[in-house]
Amino acid sequence: MFNQFEAGSYFKIGSSRRCLQVGCALHGMAVLACWLSNIPVAFKWVMSLVIPALGWVYVYQRGQANIELRYTRTTGWQICLDGQDFWDITILKSTVVSNLAIFLHYREKIDPRYKAIMIANDSLSANDYRRLMVKLKIT
Repeated sequence: MFNQFEAGSYFKIGSSRRCLQVGCALHGMAVLACWLSNIPVAFKWVMSLVIPALGWVYVYQRGQANIELRYTRTTGWQICLDGQDFWDITILKSTVVSNLAIFLHYREKIDPRYKAIMIANDSLSANDYRRLMVKLKIT
């Protein structure tokens, strides 16, 4: 019989420099693709303003990311986004766990919509990232 008061696993996920770099590179390539495409010049200028603005929003949101995950045997997986309450979640089988990033696919118990979060390996300490990988694989 297991101890129902056991200490669970807790993970505080911070912002990732790698995610920000990849996001900026992708937005830059999107602007380049607009200029190389065969669309009118007026649309090229508009897209050259819109895409960097969306890139800035992406960088701002990723820089402010405050995600917390916890797991216990009694409650299962729970997530907290931006300092709100913890919500019970179900981790989906489509979750991808690798050494570079974890693509966490989940559903909240109260909201059946599918959601996803990318957790880069530099958003946690090396030990916490390894623990999260193992915990996701065995649960």
